[in-house]
Amino acid sequence: RPSDRKPKPRISIESETAVTSLGAQNQNGARRKELFSAARRAIATVRARAAIRLAASLLVAVTLIGCGSREVEPRREPDRGTPAGAPLLKAEPNLVPKANKMGKTTITWNTGDGSWGQVYVSENGGMEKLFMQERSGSKEVAWIGKKGTYEFRLYAGSDHERLLASVTVTMEKCLADKSLSHHRHRLGTSFNRNDRT
Repeated sequence: RPSDRKPKPRISIESETAVTSLGAQNQNGARRKELFSAARRAIATVRARAAIRLAASLLVAVTLIGCGSREVEPRREPDRGTPAGAPLLKAEPNLVPKANKMGKTTITWNTGDGSWGQVYVSENGGMEKLFMQERSGSKEVAWIGKKGTYEFRLYAGSDHERLLASVTVTMEKCLADKSLSHHRHRLGTSFNRNDRT
């Protein structure tokens, strides 16, 4: 008597192989999607970093161009020997070396505040004569005599009233001249004594 049970379907080896292959393909497809997603994220990150670097470079370039277009005035250090704003009048040298005829010196002046100034000179206490007039400057003097005392005076403005500074220039005397004048003085004194006797 034939059995009422239906026979179980037999799965062939080929079918099992096909199912296994399909599952492997699905897994490979999921891995590929993950790899593609990771690659896209990496590319996006690289592009973002590159954009940030480019923007920073452009910002630096613009800043440098802007700074280069400005003219920066160099800082001027005041003369350490003279306070800023103080008037200046000097002679170099003020004791002129001994010369056969005339000695030389250089007069330098500065009113200190940028205002107009005049330099006068007086010889042996005589009347002042205008030497130079300017806010500042330097002038060589080549007429310093052996027996002269020259006083240079710096005045403010052009009214010849407010004295700012002064300097005296003379020519040095050698020891021979001093000794000769001393002997002449002693000789003259002895002559006077003899005349009195």
